Amino acid sequence: MKIITKQINFFHPLFFSFFTTILFISLLVSLYISTLLLSSTTSFAATPTLKTEVTLHEGTKLYNAHWNFWIRVGGEITTPDNTFFKDYEQSHPFITKMISDIGAGTATARTEEETWIKVKKVWNFLSQKVQINNQEYSKLIVNGGWPSLLQFATYYQAHNNLVWAACFSKAHLFASLLGRVGIPRWRITMANAHHTEGGAPATATHVFVALYIGGKWLYLDPTWVYSRPNLPEFENKISIGNFQSVDYKHPYSVLPIPLSGLNLVPLLN
Repeated sequence: MKIITKQINFFHPLFFSFFTTILFISLLVSLYISTLLLSSTTSFAATPTLKTEVTLHEGTKLYNAHWNFWIRVGGEITTPDNTFFKDYEQSHPFITKMISDIGAGTATARTEEETWIKVKKVWNFLSQKVQINNQEYSKLIVNGGWPSLLQFATYYQAHNNLVWAACFSKAHLFASLLGRVGIPRWRITMANAHHTEGGAPATATHVFVALYIGGKWLYLDPTWVYSRPNLPEFENKISIGNFQSVDYKHPYSVLPIPLSGLNLVPLLN
């Protein structure tokens, strides 16, 4: 058998044209990728990752960009242990009855509009079913811990209403109920901010609830459920809180609800 070998002519017009075309395409691709990288770097560099905020009572504080909102540098996160949320996942007929009466169901909210509807129902329930009664509320406090859902539900079963006292008790009950009606828990936290209401020192604390919805963090102060028993529709959702000296926008610490996974202090809107 005769083996025929043929030397490739790299300078043949057809081969040279093909090689030139491949080289040209490669250069275009490289140029395109370089342009993308440059554009991305320029865009990143133009987007601030740190900013300062002038607070009402703490001077200037530093905030860091996080996802599509800002978080406080050095903010305090309190662990939601049994002191604050005793037996939070507990199941009991009294708890089931209380949650059922809210009318928000317990199915997980799959959209932001569904989330807001559930928030509205809890807010309205509180406006109708909770009374300010320091003496009765103190009876729910056992061994220095905050009342459990079962303690609230047992009281509700006996009296067909609930009680709360100072701002922390209002925020605690509000957040506790929000976390049990199917709202994703990472959206919910109790928040602490400084105020000077009634001549209080600037280190005094007011407690309320913060909610992530619509691409931002809102503040919802349940102290105002009586004067504003109905929250607006989803399209017009806003923060609620009318104390003039409370720095609602700049909480210095948060207390998330159990299993939320939240470990940051957001800038509120």
